[in-house]
Amino acid sequence: MYTLAKVLGWIIAIPFILLALFAFARFVSCGPDREVVKVAKAVAKIIADDIVKNGIPESLKNIKGLPYELEGCKKKTRYRKMGIPVIDVRTKKEADFSILQEGCIFVQKNKSYSINIWFLEDYKDQKYSRGKVKIFNVETYTGIGVSFKHDKTNNIYQYDPIGGGYSHHHGILCSAFNH
Repeated sequence: MYTLAKVLGWIIAIPFILLALFAFARFVSCGPDREVVKVAKAVAKIIADDIVKNGIPESLKNIKGLPYELEGCKKKTRYRKMGIPVIDVRTKKEADFSILQEGCIFVQKNKSYSINIWFLEDYKDQKYSRGKVKIFNVETYTGIGVSFKHDKTNNIYQYDPIGGGYSHHHGILCSAFNH
């Protein structure tokens, strides 16, 4: 016969068991697709190396040596002013910072990939600006990201090890990226 202590023990234990099963299932099911990682890493390396060498490109399409043809590249710059809330403004002169964004797609072996780059230029911080390149399979949302920073004093672009939002286990983020 069950005692009250056993019933309470199970009531307390069940959420922990379910959490452990969820974590295990996520670990098992979120492993990277080797082909996606291979494709994304090749493209990310070329883009990141180009940014470190030449700075932010006018367009991702202008980067030489990409193994796949980029399509549908769209670029925009948003000028923003700090406040509560942060607001869009029309000109750089009115802005505290800008966000340059570009997105493209490419297809490899019937799999579609999205490439997104953003670069935040803070007009008040005269030392650094930051950016990120994300490349992921649009069906599975698995992919990789590369962060970088721009030392404006020395005009040097560097890889930034602070990647935010990416698991360093396999370099893969399993859930959908925040666009």
